[in-house]
Amino acid sequence: MQRIHLTLHTLSSNNTRITFISIPGHIDFLEHGAVDSTAKRATGSKKITDGLSLLTSDYKQYFRSLALQSWNLLWKNECHNNVLLIKQISSPWTSSTRNSRREEVTLTHLRTGHTRLTHSYLLNPYILSPSSCPHCQEENLTVDHFFSCPHLSSPHVSYNIPPILSSSLKNKTDLVTRPFKTFVPPNFFLTYKPSLAI
Repeated sequence: MQRIHLTLHTLSSNNTRITFISIPGHIDFLEHGAVDSTAKRATGSKKITDGLSLLTSDYKQYFRSLALQSWNLLWKNECHNNVLLIKQISSPWTSSTRNSRREEVTLTHLRTGHTRLTHSYLLNPYILSPSSCPHCQEENLTVDHFFSCPHLSSPHVSYNIPPILSSSLKNKTDLVTRPFKTFVPPNFFLTYKPSLAI
């Protein structure tokens, strides 16, 4: 029976069509009678199982998929997940791997919404309130405002940066490179120090 299951599995994985034919007349053959009675019992079973053990790689793949499903469910149900607006699934992004470590840190800060400029008041006891935009003076500066500030529309148009955070920082390597051209230069107001970032 195990050999039959293995053969059926091999044939079905090769997209081979299999046809079963019942041949009557197994008179005086004990082995054939045993096969017939086993087949009849199997038709009445709600679930067919075999004694073949799975390969270790199959078990790993199965449990990996269970862990990923559980993690994705936890990711979607997280209440204070800023990244969820940009990233609906918790799988790794190719755009997060950069040639420069500084770019990786900067991109992570932008995606999570935590930068030195927007959150320094939480780390520095001498700063009592959130920063305001140095260009349009809007209070409670956020990373989202970096992309929608009307005074920054000129560089955004020049570098074709979408005015919406979720569109600008999604998983497209060429797209996430564009904000570095406007946000990273030293004369711009957004600078990063990973040791000071939240």
